[in-house]
Amino acid sequence: MAVGWTMSVQADGAFEGGEDDINAAAVAVYRTSIETGRPLSERKLAQMFGKTSRRWARNRMTEARRALKAT
Repeated sequence: MAVGWTMSVQADGAFEGGEDDINAAAVAVYRTSIETGRPLSERKLAQMFGKTSRRWARNRMTEARRALKAT
């Protein structure tokens, strides 16, 4: 899945970059998963970005849904 910016991936799968960049990337990934009809779970989204917090993922999911409603 391609995104409009680049980030380096660490060995554990986490992204290097500012927290805002990571959050924006997670929102974009989740939006894409919704658009393709296969929404990611909280755990899967968090894991993709080297996070362990389901709350963090839930917040990114909420941001993505708000952005979809606004379009």
